[in-house]
Amino acid sequence: MAKSKARKKSRNQSKRARIDSTAGVVLSATPSNSPFTLRFEVNVHPSGDRQADVVLGYEQREDPRFVKIALGSTGFVTLLTYSDGRWQERFRVNRSVPATTFEPSTWIPVTVAVDRTTLRVSVRDDVLLETRVPPGFSILSGWWGLGSSDGVVRFRKVEASPAK
Repeated sequence: MAKSKARKKSRNQSKRARIDSTAGVVLSATPSNSPFTLRFEVNVHPSGDRQADVVLGYEQREDPRFVKIALGSTGFVTLLTYSDGRWQERFRVNRSVPATTFEPSTWIPVTVAVDRTTLRVSVRDDVLLETRVPPGFSILSGWWGLGSSDGVVRFRKVEASPAK
Protein backbone atom coordinates (compact mmCIF):
# COMPACT_ATOMS: atom_id res chain seq x y z
CA MET A 1 0.00 0.00 0.00
CA ALA A 2 2.82 2.42 0.86
CA LYS A 3 4.42 1.76 -2.53
CA SER A 4 1.13 2.58 -4.30
CA LYS A 5 0.78 5.89 -2.39
CA ALA A 6 4.39 6.79 -3.20
CA ARG A 7 3.82 6.07 -6.89
CA LYS A 8 0.62 8.18 -6.90
CA LYS A 9 2.41 11.06 -5.12
CA SER A 10 5.23 10.87 -7.68
CA ARG A 11 2.74 11.08 -10.57
CA ASN A 12 1.00 14.07 -9.00
CA GLN A 13 4.33 15.83 -8.48
CA SER A 14 5.12 15.40 -12.19
CA LYS A 15 1.97 17.40 -12.98
CA ARG A 16 3.18 20.29 -10.85
CA ALA A 17 6.77 21.45 -11.17
CA ARG A 18 8.18 24.24 -9.05
CA ILE A 19 10.56 26.45 -11.04
CA ASP A 20 12.02 28.41 -8.12
CA SER A 21 10.73 30.46 -5.23
CA THR A 22 10.11 33.60 -7.30
CA ALA A 23 9.04 32.26 -10.71
CA GLY A 24 5.83 30.43 -9.85
CA VAL A 25 4.32 27.12 -10.78
CA VAL A 26 3.95 25.40 -14.13
CA LEU A 27 0.94 23.12 -14.29
CA SER A 28 -0.14 20.56 -16.80
CA ALA A 29 -2.95 18.10 -16.89
CA THR A 30 -4.08 15.18 -18.95
CA PRO A 31 -6.62 15.73 -21.71
CA SER A 32 -10.27 15.90 -20.77
CA ASN A 33 -11.63 15.03 -24.24
CA SER A 34 -14.72 17.06 -23.40
CA PRO A 35 -15.44 20.80 -23.01
CA PHE A 36 -13.93 22.36 -19.89
CA THR A 37 -13.29 25.68 -18.19
CA LEU A 38 -9.99 26.85 -16.71
CA ARG A 39 -10.16 29.42 -13.94
CA PHE A 40 -7.12 30.96 -12.32
CA GLU A 41 -5.56 34.14 -11.06
CA VAL A 42 -2.38 35.37 -12.73
CA ASN A 43 0.23 37.83 -11.53
CA VAL A 44 2.73 39.01 -14.15
CA HIS A 45 6.01 40.38 -12.83
CA PRO A 46 7.21 43.59 -14.54
CA SER A 47 10.28 41.94 -16.12
CA GLY A 48 11.05 39.80 -19.15
CA ASP A 49 8.33 39.61 -21.78
CA ARG A 50 5.59 40.35 -19.18
CA GLN A 51 3.38 37.66 -20.65
CA ALA A 52 1.49 34.68 -19.23
CA ASP A 53 0.82 31.69 -21.47
CA VAL A 54 -2.05 29.21 -21.57
CA VAL A 55 -1.27 26.16 -23.71
CA LEU A 56 -4.10 23.95 -24.96
CA GLY A 57 -4.22 20.76 -26.99
CA TYR A 58 -0.51 20.01 -26.63
CA GLU A 59 0.35 16.85 -28.53
CA GLN A 60 3.77 15.38 -27.73
CA ARG A 61 4.94 13.65 -30.84
CA GLU A 62 7.85 13.90 -33.25
CA ASP A 63 6.49 17.29 -34.29
CA PRO A 64 4.67 18.98 -31.35
CA ARG A 65 1.51 20.95 -32.03
CA PHE A 66 -0.56 23.12 -29.73
CA VAL A 67 -2.63 26.28 -29.34
CA LYS A 68 -1.30 29.04 -27.10
CA ILE A 69 -3.10 32.02 -25.62
CA ALA A 70 -0.71 34.83 -24.69
CA LEU A 71 -1.88 37.30 -22.04
CA GLY A 72 0.32 40.41 -22.23
CA SER A 73 0.62 43.15 -19.65
CA THR A 74 1.44 45.58 -22.46
CA GLY A 75 -2.18 45.19 -23.61
CA PHE A 76 -2.98 42.09 -25.68
CA VAL A 77 -4.66 38.71 -25.73
CA THR A 78 -3.36 36.61 -28.63
CA LEU A 79 -4.16 33.15 -29.92
CA LEU A 80 -1.16 31.45 -31.55
CA THR A 81 -0.79 28.00 -33.06
CA TYR A 82 2.32 25.86 -33.44
CA SER A 83 2.73 22.90 -35.79
CA ASP A 84 5.07 21.61 -38.47
CA GLY A 85 8.03 23.01 -36.52
CA ARG A 86 6.92 26.67 -36.62
CA TRP A 87 4.33 29.20 -35.56
CA GLN A 88 1.35 29.22 -37.95
CA GLU A 89 0.77 32.94 -38.50
CA ARG A 90 -2.32 32.37 -40.65
CA PHE A 91 -4.24 31.33 -37.52
CA ARG A 92 -3.08 34.20 -35.27
CA VAL A 93 -5.90 36.15 -33.63
CA ASN A 94 -4.93 39.24 -31.64
CA ARG A 95 -7.04 41.54 -29.50
CA SER A 96 -5.69 44.76 -28.07
CA VAL A 97 -6.83 45.44 -24.53
CA PRO A 98 -6.04 48.28 -22.12
CA ALA A 99 -2.59 47.81 -20.57
CA THR A 100 -4.25 47.93 -17.15
CA THR A 101 -6.05 44.63 -17.96
CA PHE A 102 -2.97 42.62 -16.95
CA GLU A 103 -1.35 45.22 -14.74
CA PRO A 104 2.01 43.87 -13.49
CA SER A 105 2.27 42.72 -9.86
CA THR A 106 -1.53 42.47 -9.53
CA TRP A 107 -3.60 39.29 -9.18
CA ILE A 108 -5.98 39.13 -12.16
CA PRO A 109 -8.87 36.59 -12.41
CA VAL A 110 -8.95 34.80 -15.78
CA THR A 111 -11.39 32.27 -17.24
CA VAL A 112 -10.72 30.23 -20.38
CA ALA A 113 -13.72 28.31 -21.73
CA VAL A 114 -12.78 25.52 -24.12
CA ASP A 115 -14.93 23.37 -26.40
CA ARG A 116 -14.32 21.61 -29.73
CA THR A 117 -15.02 24.66 -31.87
CA THR A 118 -14.69 27.79 -29.71
CA LEU A 119 -12.24 29.36 -27.29
CA ARG A 120 -13.31 32.20 -24.98
CA VAL A 121 -11.00 34.20 -22.69
CA SER A 122 -12.52 36.40 -19.99
CA VAL A 123 -10.90 38.68 -17.45
CA ARG A 124 -12.97 39.95 -14.54
CA ASP A 125 -16.04 38.53 -16.34
CA ASP A 126 -15.41 40.62 -19.49
CA VAL A 127 -14.94 38.52 -22.65
CA LEU A 128 -11.69 39.71 -24.27
CA LEU A 129 -11.28 37.06 -26.94
CA GLU A 130 -13.79 34.68 -28.49
CA THR A 131 -12.64 32.80 -31.55
CA ARG A 132 -13.04 29.54 -33.41
CA VAL A 133 -10.52 26.80 -32.81
CA PRO A 134 -8.17 26.76 -35.82
CA PRO A 135 -8.75 23.86 -38.25
CA GLY A 136 -6.66 20.77 -37.55
CA PHE A 137 -6.15 21.54 -33.84
CA SER A 138 -7.90 19.41 -31.24
CA ILE A 139 -7.69 21.45 -28.05
CA LEU A 140 -9.69 18.92 -26.03
CA SER A 141 -7.55 15.85 -26.73
CA GLY A 142 -4.11 17.24 -25.86
CA TRP A 143 -2.49 18.40 -22.61
CA TRP A 144 -3.01 21.89 -21.17
CA GLY A 145 -0.61 24.00 -19.16
CA LEU A 146 0.15 27.42 -17.70
CA GLY A 147 3.48 29.24 -17.75
CA SER A 148 5.69 31.88 -19.27
CA SER A 149 8.46 31.57 -21.83
CA ASP A 150 10.57 34.58 -20.84
CA GLY A 151 9.52 36.20 -17.63
CA VAL A 152 8.20 35.63 -14.15
CA VAL A 153 4.53 34.80 -13.81
CA ARG A 154 2.68 33.40 -10.82
CA PHE A 155 -0.60 31.49 -10.89
CA ARG A 156 -2.94 30.65 -8.03
CA LYS A 157 -6.46 29.30 -7.51
CA VAL A 158 -6.09 27.11 -10.62
CA GLU A 159 -9.20 25.08 -11.33
CA ALA A 160 -10.20 23.01 -14.34
CA SER A 161 -13.82 21.87 -14.41
CA PRO A 162 -16.21 20.36 -16.96
CA ALA A 163 -18.13 22.95 -18.96
CA LYS A 164 -21.70 23.59 -17.86
